[in-house]
Amino acid sequence: MRLGIAAIPTLLLPVLFSLGAWYSLKMPVDVLAPPEPAIEEEAVPTEDEAAPPVDTRVYLPVIIPLKASLPDFGGTLMVSIGLALRGDASKALIDQLKDKPEPLISPLGNVLLDTASTVDPAQGWNALRKALPQALMDDLNTRVADLDDSAPILEVLIMEFRIGG
Repeated sequence: MRLGIAAIPTLLLPVLFSLGAWYSLKMPVDVLAPPEPAIEEEAVPTEDEAAPPVDTRVYLPVIIPLKASLPDFGGTLMVSIGLALRGDASKALIDQLKDKPEPLISPLGNVLLDTASTVDPAQGWNALRKALPQALMDDLNTRVADLDDSAPILEVLIMEFRIGG
């Protein structure tokens, strides 16, 4: 069997690779990797220096979208929202929002219409989108007062803002 000149690179490549691997294994460790920087230990805060507790939040998606026809804006609007509740919100409120949100969410269609009537249609959809979360949050907090004493809803998040023709 006769090897041609074209076979030399094919045979030479694995030999050179093996020599390079052997040489890199024989090198001192400090040549291959730089030394790791020293990690300073952080000071543990004492009770006097303890950080204030971070507000915990519970995020709940609302599966019922809000729909309204807004002829002044030139179309219909469908808004899907999510709610950020205080971490210590009452279990009754969280359960109602998870299991049967209709009594709390259905009246928000009227809030959507009321907010649209306060926004100038010339400002467009973005102005309505900016005004909507605060109005929804204020209305929800007043309606859930019987389930939770203080304002449990920290934020209304607009998950989807769809405009139809």
